[in-house]
Amino acid sequence: MPEGPTFRSFYSPDARAEIDRCLEQLCKDFHIALVDARGWMPETAFFDSHHLLPPGAVTFTQRLEREVLNPLFADKVLAARSEL
Repeated sequence: MPEGPTFRSFYSPDARAEIDRCLEQLCKDFHIALVDARGWMPETAFFDSHHLLPPGAVTFTQRLEREVLNPLFADKVLAARSEL
């Protein structure tokens, strides 16, 4: 999920590295890709650097759809259409 620059600054370098290692291991264990959206949104998109304001939520959702969901499901949609 997105985090504002101020919120991201609360993590120490060691904490950030540990979070990244944990996420990497989860991806490996479950054979999934990581979508790191922590830096996708500017500070102005947040109420408090952690919770998106409504316009920021819309912008984030549109980007998630465009960059992650559409490519992820494109093959499935094509396959389903070909079965019709």
